[in-house]
Amino acid sequence: MSDSLTNLNSESLKNSIREISESKNSGHSFSVQGFDDLKFKAYEYLDKFIIDKDESSLKKILEEISIYHIELEFQNEELLNTRNKLEAQHLKFYELYELAPIGYMTIDENGNIVEINKAATKLLNLSKSEILNTNLTKYIHPKSQDIFYFKKIEASKSNDEVSFDMILKANNQDIVILMNMICNHHEKEEYFLTITDISKEKEIQAELENSKLNLSVMLESSDDLIAYFDSKGNLLNFNSTFKDKYFELFGINIDHEVSINSNPQNELATWVNLRFIKARHGESSTEIFPILNNKGDLVFYKFRINPITSDDKVTGLIFYGKDITVEKEMEIKLINSSRKYDSLISEIPDSVWSLKKNSLNEKTEFYVSSNIETLTGFSTHHFIDKHSNFIDIIHPNDRDRYLHNINNIADTHKFEKSIEYRIITKSGMIHWVRDNANFELSNDGNRILYGVLSDVTKVKNTYFQLKESESKLRTIFDNSIIGIAIHRKDSEFEFINNAFSEITGYSKSELLKMKEIDITHPDDRNLTSMKDENIFQNYQKSNTYEKKYICKDGSSVWVMKSTSIMTENDSKVESVLTMIVDINNKKIAEQNLFENELILHKVTEHAHDAIVMMDGAGRVSYWNKAATEIFGYEIDDILGKNLHQLLSSQNDYSVFAKAFPEFKATGKGRLVNKTYEVNAIKKDGDIVPVELSLSAVKIDNEWSSIAIIRDISVRKESEEEIFKLLEEIYLSRELLEEEKVKLNETNIKLSESEENLKEIIRMRDRFFKIIAHDLRNPIGSFGQLTSLMKESWAELDEEDKIEIVNSLDKAAAAAFDLLDNLLEWAKLQNSDVNINKQNIDLYPLLNKIISHSELSANNKNIKIHNGLFKNSYAFIDREMVQTIFRNLISNALKFTPNDGNIYIKCIELENIWEISIEDTGVGMSQEKLAELFRIDKQVTTRGTNNEKGTGLGLILCKEFAEKNNGTIRVESELKKGTKFILTLPKS
Repeated sequence: MSDSLTNLNSESLKNSIREISESKNSGHSFSVQGFDDLKFKAYEYLDKFIIDKDESSLKKILEEISIYHIELEFQNEELLNTRNKLEAQHLKFYELYELAPIGYMTIDENGNIVEINKAATKLLNLSKSEILNTNLTKYIHPKSQDIFYFKKIEASKSNDEVSFDMILKANNQDIVILMNMICNHHEKEEYFLTITDISKEKEIQAELENSKLNLSVMLESSDDLIAYFDSKGNLLNFNSTFKDKYFELFGINIDHEVSINSNPQNELATWVNLRFIKARHGESSTEIFPILNNKGDLVFYKFRINPITSDDKVTGLIFYGKDITVEKEMEIKLINSSRKYDSLISEIPDSVWSLKKNSLNEKTEFYVSSNIETLTGFSTHHFIDKHSNFIDIIHPNDRDRYLHNINNIADTHKFEKSIEYRIITKSGMIHWVRDNANFELSNDGNRILYGVLSDVTKVKNTYFQLKESESKLRTIFDNSIIGIAIHRKDSEFEFINNAFSEITGYSKSELLKMKEIDITHPDDRNLTSMKDENIFQNYQKSNTYEKKYICKDGSSVWVMKSTSIMTENDSKVESVLTMIVDINNKKIAEQNLFENELILHKVTEHAHDAIVMMDGAGRVSYWNKAATEIFGYEIDDILGKNLHQLLSSQNDYSVFAKAFPEFKATGKGRLVNKTYEVNAIKKDGDIVPVELSLSAVKIDNEWSSIAIIRDISVRKESEEEIFKLLEEIYLSRELLEEEKVKLNETNIKLSESEENLKEIIRMRDRFFKIIAHDLRNPIGSFGQLTSLMKESWAELDEEDKIEIVNSLDKAAAAAFDLLDNLLEWAKLQNSDVNINKQNIDLYPLLNKIISHSELSANNKNIKIHNGLFKNSYAFIDREMVQTIFRNLISNALKFTPNDGNIYIKCIELENIWEISIEDTGVGMSQEKLAELFRIDKQVTTRGTNNEKGTGLGLILCKEFAEKNNGTIRVESELKKGTKFILTLPKS
């Protein structure tokens, strides 16, 4: 090696470099630029060093060339990765562009379309290949050609986006679009366009303008007084009738600005002012006033004042006034005439009635003669001016027809002058009445409807009986749910009933002109001809088979057809009776059943729980994927084998085996429709605890069972951990009791130690009470809810299910919070807490807690004000202080009502930080203040939104504060909020 390097000359080295350069064509991944740089650097070295001087110079040159070669390899690989990422991003952008709901297109400087997405092609109702390379002006309406041309020029001179409305032509249909255009001035001039269909918005806008115009015309043409006021009573707008009548009513010219409060103090003005006050509070008012006009005539006006509301606030008032003088005069005349005719009407058996309706089609007055009591059992006073009471006694099935007739009294083509309907008397009997009615129009446009009610119950009953006796047989035959037809050989139908007509969709008259073969599906015509031939040739007396008919609408319907001989003469069949039953739903159901079974199979295969079906002897007939994952048996390993014999222990199997005979016979058993836990044996011999639910189902008259099996290994492990914890707690209590006895015997004189021990015992007792009470409630609730889900899940609606899941979530959260606080407190008592003090900035620590509390704060609209200093470093254990902040802020949120505030302040003292968390909540009494921070006193008050705590949060705060050489105290007053003051040592 040394000799060869010594003998190298510059020419041989150059040849070596040349060979490396040529290697780029032999599979290496150098870039062209990389080879040029390598060659340049190599020749630079050759010029720089003397080749013949020493071996080390040559070696150094070759080493650096090799290193640079490797560097270029890595650079080239990075470039390839970057290119691949760029191509992936480009593909993603193209997909977003292509599938965007808004139309996009790109045109060149001449207006030719060079790119377009699906939304734009759909808008033009053409394919992309038809649109590309065509000029956009081809699709622009002539009315919009100029605006497009000028906007294109405007976009080319500006870098800003240009927006405008225009009309496109899409398959002879004009559509209004909003176009946004921007010009690209880089390599070549292009225009990027977005297209949005705004045709519907334009139509709605035009309709709105027309409706405003119609409303204005309608108000001006109205003879009623209409005016708009703001919420303070100032007049904003009015119609011409209001202007003309205002002087007559109030004696004020309305040409100048008018306020409600400027009315003169007369009886009408006083009423208006009072009603405007009520209207400002959202209350409507209506009243009729008699008024002496300027001519001294007595006129009647009906006034109504309504509030205009927006977002539950009154923003204005509407004033309506109507001259009802003519109506009142007619009313007085009607009352007088009614008195005259009352005595005459009372002598006839029928009931006379009248109904008055105004020009707005509103029912204003109702009168009925005293004879109504004989007919209905209700007195006249029950109906006078109470038309709704009369409507209530009309039979529900006839009520709509009666109301429809009453509402059409102005239309002689729709109004029936004689109708019959049923009424229900006071005693509950049903009477038929004939109502002969007519109407008149008064001079003021009011309608007065009047008529006579006659009892036609006896006539109706006689008619119904006669009708029933005449058509009884035909009704049974004609309205049979089975389609029935009679026909002769190769001839049209002679008889068709309703069901046959309904099944085929043809009317009876249409079918009577057709042969049965005409409506038979082409697939079944040969079969039908053969079956009919057997009947008419007397080879068969009857036959039954399935076939398809072609309905009138072109659809097909499956029927079960039965044909039998109807009449025969000299052993020759003359006519046959055909009966058909629609089995289309059955055929569809069979198809749906197949599809449902397929869906059910997919659902069960993706279930997390094992789903197994067994026959009455316990042999497996269905085994899903989850069962394989839990027990290890593939479906081929277990089908037809006894499930309990494979998975159960010998003792459990003997219990199951005894239940098989009863279950096979009755589908019942002490294990059916119940859920219980059992240990199962997996294929590999391992034991797995499972929860087994058995239910019975009858298939083909034999009882089978469906088992839902859930692996509860994780749950069992959690339960064992809880039980171990409880055992340790109870063991600890027993040890404390023993220690108490020993201390009482040996340390009688140490009273202080005795009191401390009693305090510890009280704390431990409180600890166990919290476990016994607070832990039992959420776990008990959890059990009740899961039992309810297990027993009644299928009958519950979606709202009940969501409520149960929410309750389960709350119970689980409550149990977790309690256990978390209990474990933290227990660690403190047993000195298990590892305190890791560091210099920590309190500001981001507190900000993190506040951000986690935002959801609870937002739910009650509470604002949290963080006044803590930035860079407030303290020497503390991060997790303990984080727990203190979390409990104090949670406590403040709990006892602060909606729309309250929480203020966090900081005071820097010599060696400590003093941090206060103050709320605007309900506060505490001095008695409760004295019980805080004590384990032997339970201070757990529900919050303003019924929030529940564990009772240990503040105790943990106090002990964690002391572990960090800090303190915590509280100041509070009922209804004035609470302030917790925490001190922590500075860094």
